[in-house]
Amino acid sequence: MKRASLVIGPESSGTRLWTRVLRACGCAGDGGHEQRWDTRPLETNLIVWRHSMPHGAEWFCVADWIQPLLTKGWRCAVYVKVRDWYANACSQVHRSHAKSLNEAQMRIQRAYESIFMGLAETSVPFAIVSYELVCRA
Repeated sequence: MKRASLVIGPESSGTRLWTRVLRACGCAGDGGHEQRWDTRPLETNLIVWRHSMPHGAEWFCVADWIQPLLTKGWRCAVYVKVRDWYANACSQVHRSHAKSLNEAQMRIQRAYESIFMGLAETSVPFAIVSYELVCRA
């Protein structure tokens, strides 16, 4: 059975960290910003595929990312990364994703709206994974 763990969250929410955890558990994929599955065919039956929102400066449709996998028979589960809003906003400013805390908070809000609207279109199971809890483990 082909299984895909899809990791998504606002920029600086911990998507790379969680992707690296899933890679350590045996999933094929990439823990950094570049994602091989963005440009290459899926080569194995157990993958992790990460997208921040936005991904590569593009605000994309989450359902359009997931639906082709479902159509090809992949069993998908989505991990939505959440992080303390203030820490997330500060990290976005520090990493130049946003120019101010206010802009960062607006981007975080927009990201979650897009993510959950897209998930509602697909009915794919999802879990919310807290950055703070992962870091405490």
